[in-house]
Amino acid sequence: MTIPAPPDSMKRGLEEASLHYHSQLPGSRGEEYLLKDRGLTKEIVDFFRLGFVETPLTGDDMFRGMVSIPFLTKTGPVAIQYRAIVDKEPRFLSKGSTKRLFNPSVLLSPHRTVYICEGPIDTLTVSCLGLPAVGVPGVSQWSGVFARAFRNRKVVVLADGDDNGQGEQMATRILGDVEECDIILFDGEDVNSFWLKHGEKELRKKLGVQ
Repeated sequence: MTIPAPPDSMKRGLEEASLHYHSQLPGSRGEEYLLKDRGLTKEIVDFFRLGFVETPLTGDDMFRGMVSIPFLTKTGPVAIQYRAIVDKEPRFLSKGSTKRLFNPSVLLSPHRTVYICEGPIDTLTVSCLGLPAVGVPGVSQWSGVFARAFRNRKVVVLADGDDNGQGEQMATRILGDVEECDIILFDGEDVNSFWLKHGEKELRKKLGVQ
């Protein structure tokens, strides 16, 4: 089942929030988390309008101290995932439904090969390489309906190997739904942790790209 776009009033609120929190990112702990702790590039952080909730908008107090990750489409954000940058629960909160593909705009271009990752951070990591990547928001969130978006493409699923086999299970589900599909398993880690530990050259080697 696909998730419909939010009503215009909500989209206006999501647009305001994504711009507001992106403007609060420079010099914040959130920027340090994204650039240093996660190793993302400033270009990717700005392109995807990532932010930090320093001064919450009205009704957003529960997001204070979290980074904001808008689910952008060609018509603007349709949801925002808020992610804790310290070890606390809840780790994730959201405004709007994030039960949809992250970064679907790459599917509007005729990329022959597209990478599917688990979650926004891994998707953003692959995007740092200049490769077309989309994210499934969680191991249980893949829907067979999504497979339609990958027709006539080669799909490479980058499966997390640090979650008791759940990432591999998700990859196997995608393999069964997508016509042309390969799986690359990150044994004992995920894409972002591999990137942080081994660097860009080794990640490109792992993916088989130059």
